Amino acid sequence: MAKIKKPLFITILLIILPLISACGSNFTFRAEVLEFEQEFSLRNEESLLFVNSITRVGNHPVGGRYFISQNDAVSVLDANGNPISPQSIPPGTIVSIRFDGFVLESGPAIIPGAISIRVIE
Repeated sequence: MAKIKKPLFITILLIILPLISACGSNFTFRAEVLEFEQEFSLRNEESLLFVNSITRVGNHPVGGRYFISQNDAVSVLDANGNPISPQSIPPGTIVSIRFDGFVLESGPAIIPGAISIRVIE
């Protein structure tokens, strides 16, 4: 059996993992809106929302912080379904986030494909 060199294996793995994660698209989870950490918001200028997951992401019980990146197609709605700006959502608000299945494993994780964010409470 031929050996695969480590850099090639890592490159192949980095290409395949996002494809696998996209297979179960359109996940929804609930999260609590957090205040941005200054250092993190400076590194990510296209910030939309910074949240802490309080329910499962898809079939996975995932806790922790998520950065929702700017996306022109995302709709941000209040509890009545009216459009609002993400800046008008105060920290501590519970929101429902629907996204396309992609999660970038950074610290904190980044969800680049948010579809909708809706205030729950």
